[in-house]
Amino acid sequence: MSNISHYAVLLIIFLLIVVIVNIPFSLAESIESPRKQMEKGVLASDVVCKSGLELILKASDNSAACVKQSTSIRLLQQGWGVMVPKVPPQETAPQNQSQTKPPPISTPTSKFNLAFLASSNSANIQLFEDNLKPGDYLIVSTSLADDSKASSVLQQAVDIKSKVKPGVNVITLVWYASINDVESKVPKLPKGIDYIAYDFEPWDKTPEYTTNQQETTSLLDRALKVTHDNGFKLMFTPTYGTIQNGQIVMKDWDWSQVAQHTDSLVIQFQGYFKLSNGAIEGNNMKNIIKQISDKSPNTLTFVQLALTPVGGTPDENIGAINDLHGGNINKFLIYYGGPQSTDNIKDLLTKIQR
Repeated sequence: MSNISHYAVLLIIFLLIVVIVNIPFSLAESIESPRKQMEKGVLASDVVCKSGLELILKASDNSAACVKQSTSIRLLQQGWGVMVPKVPPQETAPQNQSQTKPPPISTPTSKFNLAFLASSNSANIQLFEDNLKPGDYLIVSTSLADDSKASSVLQQAVDIKSKVKPGVNVITLVWYASINDVESKVPKLPKGIDYIAYDFEPWDKTPEYTTNQQETTSLLDRALKVTHDNGFKLMFTPTYGTIQNGQIVMKDWDWSQVAQHTDSLVIQFQGYFKLSNGAIEGNNMKNIIKQISDKSPNTLTFVQLALTPVGGTPDENIGAINDLHGGNINKFLIYYGGPQSTDNIKDLLTKIQR
C-alpha cells in the first residue's frame, strides 16, 4: 500500500507540472486577433498582443496591429503606424478617499498628422516639443545645398528625440535643388541621415526643371539610385503647378506614377485657397492623394501648406487642413518663415482641433 501511495503522489505531482507548464501556452492561444478584440469593443490602444509582438496603431485609421519589433521599427519609419503612448500609472488613493475606480483612459489619437522643419530657434523647438502628437513629424535638416552641417544635424536630432513626446517621428534630411548636387554630394555624406530632399521648382537653383513627367521620373530614378546606393531615402518636393492669371494650373502628371519613383513625396500646395479656382484644385488634390494611397501605399506622402504671407495665416491654414482632411489627406507639412514665425506656429498649434 505504501508503494501505491508513493506512486500516486508522484503521478499527481507530474500532472500538476504538466498543467502549470502548459498554462502560458494556452493563455497565448486564447489571445484573439486585434480585429476581433476591437469588434468586441476593446479600444485600439488597449488591444493585447501575443508574447513577442508589439502594439502599434495604423496611421490612416487608428486601428490596432500586433507586429514583431523589427517590423514595428520599419513601419514607424515609413509613417504607416504610430506608437501607442504609455499612460503613467496612477498614484494609490489614500484610505480616507473614495476608492471608486475611474473610467478607463482612452488614448487620444490624431485624425491627421503635422510635420514641421525644426530650426535653431529655441522657442520654436519648445513649441514642437510641447504640442506635437504621436504620429507627427519633426524634420531636422540642413539649409538648402549646405551639407557642411550634416553631422550637426545628426546630433541635433538625437537631442530633440530625447525631448519630444513618444511616437513623434524625428527624421534627418539634407536638402538639394539640383540633380548634379544630389549625384556628386550624396556619396560624401555621413551615415545616419534619413532622407535626401530633391527640391524641384521652376527657379535657377534647379536648371533641369521640367513639367514633362517622363523627364521628371528619369531624373527621379537617378536621384533614387544614388540615395539608395548610399543607404539613404529620397524625398521629392515638387510644386503642384504654376499660377497663371490668378489661377493655379496643375502639372499634367499622373501623380500616383511619380510617387512610385521616390520614398517620400511632398507636394507644395501652399496658398491654393487664395486663388479663384482653389476649391476645384482642392478637390483635385484629394483625388491625387487617394490615387497615390491606392497605387503607391508605401510612399510617405505630405501635402505642403505654409505660414507665410503667400501661404496664409494660421486660421487660413487650419481651414485648408480641415477641408483637405475631409478628403482623406492625413499628412500635412507646414512650412514657415519670417519674423512672426513663432507666433504663427503657436497660434496654429493651439487652435487646431485633432
